[in-house]
Amino acid sequence: MSRRTEAAGGRERNAPADRSGNPGKGAAAPTPREIAIVWSIEDVQHIRPDLGDERAYEVLAHSKKWHDADIGINWDVLYYAAEALYPAEAHGLIHALSEQINNQAKEG
Repeated sequence: MSRRTEAAGGRERNAPADRSGNPGKGAAAPTPREIAIVWSIEDVQHIRPDLGDERAYEVLAHSKKWHDADIGINWDVLYYAAEALYPAEAHGLIHALSEQINNQAKEG
């Protein structure tokens, strides 16, 4: 076992310490030698208010699975994960059409 692996508690340097498979749900509490940073669906919805709870959770799960361990998870990672899964361009088009329909209904 390398010195780096030993320092990481037997894990490879960039291997996650995850014990649950789910971000936020059922995750083991950190030991006195660990810390945990928690991201929630509300954080995802702060940057993408158009996403419901299920889609926001999918963004968290995607971010957890595919993030760069040297960078971690941050606002940019969440934003780009949301974009990859649910492009905002489609949201913008739907929003614009919805506004146009609402304006036409008010006028008519």
